[in-house]
Amino acid sequence: MHGIQLLQTDKFNGRYVAMKSPKDHTVIAAGDTPSEALENARKQGVENATLVYVPVEESVHIY
Repeated sequence: MHGIQLLQTDKFNGRYVAMKSPKDHTVIAAGDTPSEALENARKQGVENATLVYVPVEESVHIY
């Protein structure tokens, strides 16, 4: 089963991405860690960003 593609680019593969909201997928900031992505979003003036991890293509993640 494939998920919904939120981003139309692979430049964020393997990184955490902060978006405006769950409905607005505008990328505000990115980082190598969740903390870095959220801090970068705060620097852009977004306090409550939606954080997602973008996996590397063709990789398997077990949670």
